[in-house]
Amino acid sequence: MGPLERTDDEIRTILVRTICERWPSEHLLFLADCLIERGLPEAHESGLEPRAGGIPPTLSPRPGVIGATQARLIHQARRDGGTWVRVLAFLLGFTAVAILLFGNGLSGFLPVASACAALWAAGKVWDLFAAGGRYLPY
Repeated sequence: MGPLERTDDEIRTILVRTICERWPSEHLLFLADCLIERGLPEAHESGLEPRAGGIPPTLSPRPGVIGATQARLIHQARRDGGTWVRVLAFLLGFTAVAILLFGNGLSGFLPVASACAALWAAGKVWDLFAAGGRYLPY
């Protein structure tokens, strides 16, 4: 697991909160690791011949977690767009601290720190809206 990937405990927390809000009558039964592959048309439908070795290299699977409830499977990615926005916010925050320490005081620090805080909040909001968005009822 890379440094930017969520742990199972973080994913469990996200899914429990999301399930309670979106489907109040359900609760999380278990989590399982999975690989999400982009859907490819069948070889006979697309005119493509099947390749040896499975998935073409441009369509590599993405690691994630499947959470099961009483009525649906819910996918949660270990890394998504919100993660990358927060990484950018972290780098901007590091730059803001460097400006504060080595620059000309608060006049350069405040705009960069404000942008950092806004980006961090945007990443968290992105995570909240994306959680539970990919599910399969059964």
